[in-house]
Amino acid sequence: MLQTRFEQRPAFVQYCLRRLADFACTRGNIEILEWVNQFGIELQSTEPIRKAVSRGDVKMLQWFSENGFEITDPNLLEVAVEYNQLEVARWLSEHGYAVNSLEMAKIAGKTTAYRQCGGWFNMDHRSTC
Repeated sequence: MLQTRFEQRPAFVQYCLRRLADFACTRGNIEILEWVNQFGIELQSTEPIRKAVSRGDVKMLQWFSENGFEITDPNLLEVAVEYNQLEVARWLSEHGYAVNSLEMAKIAGKTTAYRQCGGWFNMDHRSTC
């Protein structure tokens, strides 16, 4: 039935699938994302990834990463620390998220959570002044 609707009204079906994917991202429902992903739905923004970071949803981040979604928003580390999601900050660091010393100084000025997770960060990506 979905195939028939897709053939008749592809734009409408794509819209519905995007809405379903948005809902799944908001709720952290990976099973729905798996189902929707088979239809080739693409993220329209990085907002679902940012929401996963702010919720501390490492499983959702892992799913995005494993399914080819780029986790490149330059503010993700700041979001993780701001929401005290230290496991997410660790995950970002361990999965190649570039962290530079200027960024860390900026975050350190905003929250004491930086001191709790500072040892997890790969400081090989230091910027030069």
